[in-house]
Amino acid sequence: MSEEVSFSSILEDATPNKHDLKRRSGILNHLQKSLERNHKGASISFSGNTSLGLSPRRGGIELSVSIPEGKTATAFSKKFSWELNGRGLVDVILHENRSTPTIHGKNDRTSIPVRISIADATAENKVALLRLLSDSDNRVFNYLLAVQNWVLHRDLAEQSGGLSPFAWSILALTYLRSTNLISDPFLADSGTIVEDGERSLDVGLVESTESIWQGGDEEVESMFKSFLSSLQTLQLPAKKIISLRMPDGVERKECDLKAPNIGKVSANKRVPHLWPILDPFDITKDISESLTLEGAKRILVEAARESLSSEELFSTIKEDLLAADEDKDLFADLRSRPAHEIESEAKELRKKKSLIEAEVDSIKVARQAQIRIVEALRGIVNDTSDLRTEQRKIIPQLGNRRKEMDKLRQQRDDINSKIVLPTKAIEEEITSVYEKLCGTAKSFRYPSPEEEVRLFIYFMELQEMFKAAVISSECHHVLQQLSGQQRAAVKELKSFESETESIKSDALEGITSAKELKGNYHEMKDIDRQIGKLLRNLNSKRDELREANRELGRLDAWLRIQKKDGNKPSGKRQESKGGSSDRTRQSRAPKVDIKEVKRKAASGESMSLEDFGALLSSGGLSSIIVDEPHQSRSRRKKSNKKRVGATSSNRGTGRPDLEGRGNKRR
Repeated sequence: MSEEVSFSSILEDATPNKHDLKRRSGILNHLQKSLERNHKGASISFSGNTSLGLSPRRGGIELSVSIPEGKTATAFSKKFSWELNGRGLVDVILHENRSTPTIHGKNDRTSIPVRISIADATAENKVALLRLLSDSDNRVFNYLLAVQNWVLHRDLAEQSGGLSPFAWSILALTYLRSTNLISDPFLADSGTIVEDGERSLDVGLVESTESIWQGGDEEVESMFKSFLSSLQTLQLPAKKIISLRMPDGVERKECDLKAPNIGKVSANKRVPHLWPILDPFDITKDISESLTLEGAKRILVEAARESLSSEELFSTIKEDLLAADEDKDLFADLRSRPAHEIESEAKELRKKKSLIEAEVDSIKVARQAQIRIVEALRGIVNDTSDLRTEQRKIIPQLGNRRKEMDKLRQQRDDINSKIVLPTKAIEEEITSVYEKLCGTAKSFRYPSPEEEVRLFIYFMELQEMFKAAVISSECHHVLQQLSGQQRAAVKELKSFESETESIKSDALEGITSAKELKGNYHEMKDIDRQIGKLLRNLNSKRDELREANRELGRLDAWLRIQKKDGNKPSGKRQESKGGSSDRTRQSRAPKVDIKEVKRKAASGESMSLEDFGALLSSGGLSSIIVDEPHQSRSRRKKSNKKRVGATSSNRGTGRPDLEGRGNKRR
C-alpha cells in the first residue's frame, strides 16, 4: 500500500469479488458431496459472516453442519474431522470440548481457512441477526467488514488465540449499541422459539430494518477507530460480561461466570471467561471460549494503534495468514520435467501403490479377525456374567473355609499326638479307676495310701485326657462337615466352568486362533487395544494410499495433457521454453464466430485466412452440407444461386473453390 491509500479503498479491496465467491462455493460443494456420501441426512451451508459477504478477501470461510437426529455433536465431529483430513482439508484441528464443536482446517488447493461448526441450533438465527443489522445501513455492513479485515491482517483470529468471526461481529455490534448508533434488534417474548435439546431459546427479531440505524451521518472510519478505542478499555479479566442484548454489560455473578486468576494460567492456553461474550440467543454460552491470555494482550496492543494511518492499521503481519489469490497450479513442478522421467515416476508409484494396497488388505484381514474374536469374547463375557457372579461369591468362601479347616485339623492333630487312647477307652479307664477308689474292695483288701495317691493322680489325668479327646472329636466332626461343604462348592465351581467352557466353545466355534483364550474381560480389553492399534495403522496406510492415488492421478493427467499436445500440429505444440501453451496461444488469437464463417462460405462471401482455418477446424466443407438440410427447399435454391454468382466473380483469387460443391448440389 502507498501512503495515499484511503480507508474506503481498503474496504473495496477487502470486499469478496465473483472469483472469490466462486472459489468458496467450490469448497462448499466439495464438502457437501463428502457429507452426503458418508452421512445421510446431514447438510452443510455457509454461516455467520460468510453467508452475508462479510468474510474479507483472502480470508477464511464459516460453515455450519446440521446433523441427523439421534447423532451427538461430539461423536459426529470426531468422525467428520477424520474424514476431512487429507480429503480437501489439511491441518485439520477439532475443538470437541467447546459448547459448539468446531473443525478448523485449510483447503488444500486454495489455502482458504475453513471453520465448520457442528450442530449449532441457532446458526440460521445468527445469520438472520447479522443480516438484519448489516442491511439497516450500508455503513454497518462496511464497519463489520472493516473489523473482520483488521482481524485477518493483524492475526487476531481464533487460530492465533483471538476470537471467532462471529464473536468479533457481536463485540463490534455491542459497541454500536452502547453508543446508540443502532437500536435493539431483539423482540422480547416474541414466541419464536428454537429447541436446543431440552431447552427452548427465544430467537425473535424485529421485522423491519428502518428503525435500526440511529447513527445519522456517522462515518465508517470514525466508527471503526472508536471501536478500537473502546477495546483499549477492556481489562484482564473483564469486569462485566459483554452482551448485545444488554450493551451496558452484565454482572458476572448474574450468569455465574467467575473471573479467572490470570496469574495461574498459561499465556497460550485458553482462559475460560477472560472476556466473556454472551451468545445473543443462548445466555448460557460464552462465545469467547477460544480466547487466550496472550491473544487478549495482542488485541489490546493492536487496538492501541488506532491513531495510525489506515495503511498501517490494516498492514499484514504475516503473508502466510492470507489465502492465495489464485488456485494452486497442480502441475507447476511437472512443466519443466521430461515426459519419460514423469512416466518412470508414475511406474514406480504404481508399484508402491500395489504394495500399500496389499498392506491395507492385510491389516483389514487381521483387524476383522480380531474384531470377530473380541465380539465372541464380548458375547462370552455377557453370557457368563451371572455365572461369574456366582463364582465370585463361592471362591472367597473356599478360601475362608480352607483356613478354618486347617485350623481345626491342626488342633485335632495336636491333641491326638499327645493322647493316643480314643475317647471310649479313656472313659472306660476312668470308670475302672473310679471303682478302685470308691468301690467296695474285694476280699477286704484296700489300696495303700501311696496307691491311692497314684490312682487319684491317674484319675485326674484321665479326666483331662477325656476333655481333650472330646475337643478332638468335635474338631474332627466339624472338619468332616466343612470338608463336605468344600467338596460341594468345588463341584459347583466345576459345573460353572463346564457351562462356561460350553458357552466359550459355542462362541469361538470356527475361530481357530482363539482356542487358547479363556474368554474373560481382561482378554477382551487387550484385544480391543490391539484393534485400536490396527485401526491407527490402517488409517496411516489409507492416508499413504490416498496420497499415492492423488499423486498418480496428477502425473497421469499431466501425461495425458502432454500426449494431447503432442498430437497437435507442430506449430501448436507447447514450447519448452517460455512456458507458453496451446491454450495461451488460442487465448491470444482473435476469436472467430464459426456460424458467421459458415454463413460466409455458404453465401460465397470473401473469407480471411482465420475464417478458413476456423472452417477447417470445425469440420471443413462437409459441416456446411450437414447444416443445410434443415433449411427449406426454396431457400436452398435461392442460396445456391447467390453462391454461384458470388463465387464466379472471385475465381482466380486464391480462395477455395466452393462452386463445385454448389454445382454438385444442383
